[in-house]
Amino acid sequence: MAGKETLDFDAMYAAFKRVKLHIGLTVDEVRISGKAAHFVREPFSINLDEPALIEADILQEDIQGFLTTTAPGGLQNFKVKMDEGKIFVDATMQVLLSVPVSAVCTLRIDEGKRLFIDLESVQVLGGAPKSLVQKQLDAINPVFDLDTLPVNGLLTSVEVEGGKALLKGHLEPKSETTPDSAKK
Repeated sequence: MAGKETLDFDAMYAAFKRVKLHIGLTVDEVRISGKAAHFVREPFSINLDEPALIEADILQEDIQGFLTTTAPGGLQNFKVKMDEGKIFVDATMQVLLSVPVSAVCTLRIDEGKRLFIDLESVQVLGGAPKSLVQKQLDAINPVFDLDTLPVNGLLTSVEVEGGKALLKGHLEPKSETTPDSAKK
């Protein structure tokens, strides 16, 4: 297409550090690697000749910081541990006294596009006000949405282990034709 300015690559690797999402959560690193790519200036987009890999690291410290900043449900003093496929959250709730709260969450990919935090269990002084905590999660979900990026893609897996979540996926070539100058 005449008039479109592109920057063409035979191969690419890009790493983006400390990416701040619109909800306030920071992703430690996003990595993209693949073969031929074409960056289009206006409107900004990345056109790929074949699928590229995308990976993102979300650290337990960043989830803890996010929860501390947003203070969902008036909770405070968050401690987050990510291991064995789960996210363990301890906090306190101020009623008349400080009451300990513990929750166990998992991460789920929805339709290959969005990452959700799902509540598995919650304990407050032996009780389980799951609906209260679920309401707070509903307000921040999805925590990541691939459709917010200027590329087509599909999330394929999420692993939680050793203090971080590793999100993996593929960026897909656009279905439309690339500009003649970008074709090989």
